[in-house]
Amino acid sequence: MGVTLKMEELHDLATISINAWAKHHPLDPEAIEVLEELNSHYMLALITDFDHPPFIYSIIQRYNLDQYFRCIIISGEEGVSKPNPKMFIRALDETGLRSEEVVYVGDSIEHDVEGASGVGMIPIHIKREQIKKVIKNGKNKGYIINQLKILPNLLLSLRL
Repeated sequence: MGVTLKMEELHDLATISINAWAKHHPLDPEAIEVLEELNSHYMLALITDFDHPPFIYSIIQRYNLDQYFRCIIISGEEGVSKPNPKMFIRALDETGLRSEEVVYVGDSIEHDVEGASGVGMIPIHIKREQIKKVIKNGKNKGYIINQLKILPNLLLSLRL
């Protein structure tokens, strides 16, 4: 009793499933305001682990987020996932920045903090139940924040 589906049908099922998931995982309410402020002072890039790029592009389009990012790196297009350095290095190449000039914000220690610090970026771990504090992560120090709205002032204090 096997089920055979065409690639197009699999794609449609994936899109339906992901859109159902997205209804319960909305954009952070602080995201647009923080992106607006950061974009006026810094060059921004998006690096995301998602194996279905059309979903990421639909979110970007829905919230008009492409205006904020110099480049968008999606694991499903790269063939690797974070913490693989390839994703972080590609963002550096596309922005023309050096790793020591870059702060990377993410919500996963294993994928985001380790990946960013592995290429020399300053990691900021967003962990909403924590307070702001400095962390030591190998050769680079990093930060933990509990709200996105803290980010602009933290970056100013770092003089980046």
